[in-house]
Amino acid sequence: MPNWCANRLTVSGPQADLDSFRAKARCPPDCGSHDKATPYGLCANAFVPMPAELNDPYYDTHDQLPEVRARLLAQYGATEGYGWQHANWGVKWGFCAETSDQTNEDPCATRIEPEDDGESLTYTYETPWGPAEPLLVAMSRQHPALTFTNEYAEPMMDFSGSIVLRAGETLSETTGDASANEELAAEAPFFR
Repeated sequence: MPNWCANRLTVSGPQADLDSFRAKARCPPDCGSHDKATPYGLCANAFVPMPAELNDPYYDTHDQLPEVRARLLAQYGATEGYGWQHANWGVKWGFCAETSDQTNEDPCATRIEPEDDGESLTYTYETPWGPAEPLLVAMSRQHPALTFTNEYAEPMMDFSGSIVLRAGETLSETTGDASANEELAAEAPFFR
């Protein structure tokens, strides 16, 4: 069980570009990572798709033949989904919905829908251990007219920060202890 990092991603820019981003962010039912009947509101696979061959929810590699492991490593840079997700997303599991440790809900099987104030979209979600910076950079590169501001806090390891991206470039970045963003840190499941 990971420590959960609370995230608040605000995406701003021209309305047509926001509409395009929102449409792409909805995970297609055939992406392989979620309930096939429900397209998710924010899906890592929509931006950086994990190869289907590595999509094993148990990250099981113990029965792979050495030649299979070598081929997967050469082709994908990893022999299983866990390593691939860390290398390409920065976290395992991608974006997960906020949930409480007191429920039986799987945080990675719950929809993440944005708040839309007419000028920006704000997604509130969790990631295991820390922010998914490589995913955010990829999203920003794919939607260069938009500005991505991600605030995050992980109170168990006592860190927080923010990153602002546009066109794949970091415009600003801050880091500090979790008390620097107490409001967001309070949203982490451990404190609920």
